[in-house]
Amino acid sequence: MITKRGGAHRRPAETALCDDGNVFALGPLARDDGNVFALGPSARDDANVFALGPSAKCPSGAYDSQAVLRRAAAGGRSGRGRTTLRARTRLVRAVFGLLLLLATTALVARGQARNADSARPLTPDSRGTGPRKVLLLPHDYGLGGAFRTNSTLSKRPDGSRMTDPPMRIESDTAGGWRKYPGNPVLGGRLGTCFDAVVLKERGRFRMWFSWRPRKSIAYTESADGIHWQEPVIALAPQAGSGWEEDVNRPSVVHRGKWYEMWYTGQAHGRSAIGYADSSDGVKFERKADQPVLRSDVAWEKGAAMCPHVLWDGMSGSYRMWYSAGDQYEPDSIGYAESTDGRQWTKSAANPIFTPDRSRLWESHKVTACHVMREGAGYLMFYIGFQDENRAQIGMARSKDGLHWERFDANPIVRPGADAWDADAVYKPTVVRDGGRWLLWYNGRRGGTEQIGLAVHDGADLWK
Repeated sequence: MITKRGGAHRRPAETALCDDGNVFALGPLARDDGNVFALGPSARDDANVFALGPSAKCPSGAYDSQAVLRRAAAGGRSGRGRTTLRARTRLVRAVFGLLLLLATTALVARGQARNADSARPLTPDSRGTGPRKVLLLPHDYGLGGAFRTNSTLSKRPDGSRMTDPPMRIESDTAGGWRKYPGNPVLGGRLGTCFDAVVLKERGRFRMWFSWRPRKSIAYTESADGIHWQEPVIALAPQAGSGWEEDVNRPSVVHRGKWYEMWYTGQAHGRSAIGYADSSDGVKFERKADQPVLRSDVAWEKGAAMCPHVLWDGMSGSYRMWYSAGDQYEPDSIGYAESTDGRQWTKSAANPIFTPDRSRLWESHKVTACHVMREGAGYLMFYIGFQDENRAQIGMARSKDGLHWERFDANPIVRPGADAWDADAVYKPTVVRDGGRWLLWYNGRRGGTEQIGLAVHDGADLWK
């Protein structure tokens, strides 16, 4: 006999087991119209769940518990009641086994989905659409005690105190790099600080950076590369010069008793490169009233800037990599040599490093490189532009400093989602510090630029 209750068909208790869908129902429910499985005999399953229980529509191949009971009754040694009880016990175990299997499968699927999401590579479209996924690591990362799992109070350059948060592995780096979680390390009340160069000498880090509010190049020191002293002016602009009413973007070489600086001078919508030196690396004096390198060929347009200079003792010459092109952001990287640091000969192959149109992140421009000797060759860290306002940091290597091979995992430092460097990351400067690498860069959010730090553990960057 079939009766109705609430619009659903209900049958007398039976034990048929049937799969009509993709999940399952247990027990005396005539119909399952929801998204969870039902307990009870189900005449029909319309909600993509399969039914355990008597079903009026049991497809071929479904499990028939009546047949189980008949076989159990025929083979039982202790009578029909005990056999039936044993069969029912087996059925209950089977049901709970199915439940456990389904629950396990669901959890595994959910975990795989989460892993797939966190492992999804960053692209210009995906970056910034959600919160950064970070992994807290219970380790002390050293670096002068800066990376700590136990939070400690530290001083910023302005004297304010901050708490060092735990170390994170972030999705806004690649190639084994990670950002210092207390970034930025320089900025705040100092205003816009950008385009720095760092040397490590006698166990201390020495930084020269561009200080926009003062239109000057400033100097500061640090014991750990994170907490910096109050800066002082190392080189001020020279009003009335006609070419350096604003000075910035320095490169510093310490050779013998002298520190030599090449820097960018800017005025009237043009940029050129000047030269100064110092006995202590703190206060610099100009050694030329006019630029030592100007833009004078077509590809350089109206700007030559962002010098990076190395002294090559083997050849007895200075080697300069510089950026040239548009004044707002230059286009490509050129190369020049000099025996005295003042008279420069540009390479006939210029520009020696240009945008890669096949890589979106650096398809627009490449600029502001930092070059260093590594083994028998050179490493270059540079800015790649996707468009005029979107910049990221990449890496390349070369045997001769002229022909470059890009790193496959570029960009290695990227803007952080909803972070202080959310819009762009610029101008890397890199120091090899024992078994690790330290990379300072300036990040931008809106109109504010500040300097942050990224770290790479291990000597091998190219892996």
